Amino acid sequence: MSAPLATKSLKLGQAAAILALGALSAILPLAQASEALAHAVYIFAWGEGDQICTDSYFAGKSPVRAGAVTVTSLDGTVVASGTTDDKGGLCLPRPNVEGDLKFDVEAGEGHRAGFTLRADDLPPLSGSAGSPSPEAASPA
Repeated sequence: MSAPLATKSLKLGQAAAILALGALSAILPLAQASEALAHAVYIFAWGEGDQICTDSYFAGKSPVRAGAVTVTSLDGTVVASGTTDDKGGLCLPRPNVEGDLKFDVEAGEGHRAGFTLRADDLPPLSGSAGSPSPEAASPA
C-alpha cells in the first residue's frame, strides 16, 4: 500500500515545483522591467533670461549628479557643455547660434537622454531685434 501513496506524493511534489517555476517565470520579467525603469534618465531644457537651463533626473526623480551635458546646434556642432550640479541642474549662457538646440546628458553607466529645445523657446540672441542695442539704451 505504500507504493500508491509514494506515487501520489511524488506527483504532488512535481505539481508544486511546476507551479513555483511558472510563478517565477512570470515575476522575473517584471523585476527586470522595474530595474530598467529605475535607471531611465531624462533631461529637460528651457530658456531663462539670457541663459539656457537644464534639469536632468532618473526615474523616481532622483537627480543626475555630475552628469555631462552637451549642447549641439542643428548641424551637430557642439556649442556649449557643462556638468550638472547636485540637484541635477545646469545653466549656461545662451549660445550665439540660430535654430533649435539639442541637449544630451550622459549620466554614467551608459545612461543617456536627449532633449531638443525649439528656437521659438530660446531667449533672443544678444543684439537681435528682441533686445535693445547698447546705443539705444544710452541717452543721447
